[in-house]
Amino acid sequence: MFKVKRRSGGAGLYLIALLGCLSILLSVQTAAYAQCGTDWVIQTVDSAGDVGMHTSLAFGNGPAISYYDWSDSALKLAYDRNYDGDFTDTQEIITVDRTRSVGSHSSLAFGTGPAISYHEGTNLDLKLAYDRNDNGDFADTDEITTVDSAGYVGAHTSLAIGTGPAISYYDIANGDLKLAYDRNDNGHYQGAGEIITVDSAGYVGEYTSLAFGSGPAISYYDWSNGDLKLAYDRNDNGDFADADEIITVDSTGNVGMYTSLAFDASGRPAISYYDVSNGDLKLAYDRNNDGDFTDAGEIVTVDSTGDVGMYTSLAFGSGLAISYYDASNGDLKLACCSTPPPTPTSTPPSSHTWTFLAAGFFPKHLPDSYNGAVVLADLDPADIPAQVQGVWWYDGPALEWKFWVPGVGGELTTLGGGHTYDYMVLVTGACDWDIPLP
Repeated sequence: MFKVKRRSGGAGLYLIALLGCLSILLSVQTAAYAQCGTDWVIQTVDSAGDVGMHTSLAFGNGPAISYYDWSDSALKLAYDRNYDGDFTDTQEIITVDRTRSVGSHSSLAFGTGPAISYHEGTNLDLKLAYDRNDNGDFADTDEITTVDSAGYVGAHTSLAIGTGPAISYYDIANGDLKLAYDRNDNGHYQGAGEIITVDSAGYVGEYTSLAFGSGPAISYYDWSNGDLKLAYDRNDNGDFADADEIITVDSTGNVGMYTSLAFDASGRPAISYYDVSNGDLKLAYDRNNDGDFTDAGEIVTVDSTGDVGMYTSLAFGSGLAISYYDASNGDLKLACCSTPPPTPTSTPPSSHTWTFLAAGFFPKHLPDSYNGAVVLADLDPADIPAQVQGVWWYDGPALEWKFWVPGVGGELTTLGGGHTYDYMVLVTGACDWDIPLP
């Protein structure tokens, strides 16, 4: 985990980038901000008044941040369009909307240009600003629209781009989770089924996070029960009414605030969130993508040191990373781990029934300091417990599984050889075994 201390001083918006990690997560070069490594680069982006609440960060040509200008009750956007490491060029910091009290609960994503969902505080509406032609002004026809004005709506917004912009949000008046999805991308939300109530069972829908798998998916907090929930329209038919399309992910104590949802490269949903009861950061990850989070190791506590886990944000790159707030120390923290391999589709070279020994995402790992090679066929049978059926390893570059079965063999012959390898031990019963090093 990496950590950066909280900055003290006056109001302002800061851009904070963990450079090496950010390059991995976003698959972009960060040369304008620093060289690769684990050094933090911190700069003041905007200090004009009291600015910087309700931020959302996304990448277009360069980093862009939507945020609330408290002094002016306005929505602003900072966008380093030429990616030179500052926000000082013409129109790189603009006021997007200042009609009434606007700009809280913002969420930023990129389609043909930057798009921002946000709450309008005077009329209590959900709004969308979308610079469709990417000319930097949001001044063209229908580039700022009121999406939903039915009652008191638009809090806890999350924006993602599917066939058009989609927004999950909280209906405060009714205590419901709603979704607005401009499926035909025509710039309004007046078509049939383009604004729907997703969940109305109790007071639900705060702390939403929206992402796309096979269809739109939303993680959110169930205030009535203190649970984490997930709504996932897997067949993308627009109703969330099919079996198991709305599920309770975690109900152990009061959990599910500050959710962040993302899909890995294999289409498996993962959610980071705050465990209110214990003050912990937790992760729910449907590793076998079977539609629930009930298998071993699919719900884990990531960090329990102090009061940690508010304001989470989760992303996938070469691994999984979660940024979050350490309330005990006033720190920003980052947790990174390897991504588990996809569920295998091939059959192991054995007639045995293989079972997974759950001990985290990758149950076993050769020591980082080990530079030798383990030839599996040379292992002494006396060093292998009878419960061990074999070793499973995922060859990432080849996108395939390799196996080794004691006394049988298989495609997997060697581990190591100058590399570090995560592997899984498969057993018939309770057994915790590490491959012995020669």
